[in-house]
Amino acid sequence: MNSLKPNVAVALFVAATLAACAVVPTTRSLKQPRPGLRIRGAGRVHGRAGPGAVLEQFNDETLDKLVDDALNANHDLRIAVGRLAEARAARHQSLYDLGPTVTASGGHTTEKIPTVQSGFPITTSFYDAGFDATWELDLFGRVRRGVEASRADLSRSRGELA
Repeated sequence: MNSLKPNVAVALFVAATLAACAVVPTTRSLKQPRPGLRIRGAGRVHGRAGPGAVLEQFNDETLDKLVDDALNANHDLRIAVGRLAEARAARHQSLYDLGPTVTASGGHTTEKIPTVQSGFPITTSFYDAGFDATWELDLFGRVRRGVEASRADLSRSRGELA
């Protein structure tokens, strides 16, 4: 019976290791046909029919100017466009994790030792150069899930504008 305990321990260790290595299946978003990016409340500013298009039939310059001023001062629209730009930048940033990270550095230092210490002036120069490259192997899907999450955030931000 004592010889059975190490086998059980090994089996439990292997089972726990395999369970920890399980990768979540890839999520798939539903593809919905989109006629193009429409911005709610944007009116003529973005070339789409909106609240301003209905009021154009009155041919009143003052009314047209008021509508244009209101649409240009639409803070909700500006916030949504800002979130869209932020989501695009985050998605672009997450794509960098798929490739290697390469860094390089260099430097130069000149040092002058005074005559008082050595009896004659000494000038030394030091040059320094460095190069480093790292790449995370995406064995467990962390990077891919990060890219998928940033794509989902971008899709959500686009949905706020539609």
